Amino acid sequence: MSESSKDQVIIIGGGVAGPVLAIQLQNAGYSPILFEKVRELGDVGASLGLAPNGLRVLHDLGLSDKILKNGASMTCGVHQTSSGEILAESTTYFDGLRKKYGFSLVGIKRAVLQQLLHDELRHRNIPLHLGKNLTTIEEHANHVVAKFSDGTSHQGSFLVGCDG
Repeated sequence: MSESSKDQVIIIGGGVAGPVLAIQLQNAGYSPILFEKVRELGDVGASLGLAPNGLRVLHDLGLSDKILKNGASMTCGVHQTSSGEILAESTTYFDGLRKKYGFSLVGIKRAVLQQLLHDELRHRNIPLHLGKNLTTIEEHANHVVAKFSDGTSHQGSFLVGCDG
């Protein structure tokens, strides 16, 4: 796999940040291509909380409805000790976020979020190559070359690391 494109951007990492960046770059006129080291996507990780600023980005990409449908908006927060003693409780904090930013905090299972993002990549025809373990990056005057452990390589205008 050796390909050249003036506007092609190599993204290393197919978790959450990589697909979001790929969609943003495509919207800006670039041709992103993602490489992920795992061979198969699975149910990895627990849940995560998406803050209003993250939800705003996903909204701007047209994904917030899917996220809200598959996640849960937080309505209250409780801080407690390991023995269960309640230290503080708030229901107004999340309403304040919603009023100020348009979104509250949303909890979603990481694997669900990742699947929604990968579905969007497919819908937009953004390539995602699994089982590609990056070993070397060669920097040249006008391009970079990503080399992978399977002996393949890929050329692009620049490379962005989004892997953890």
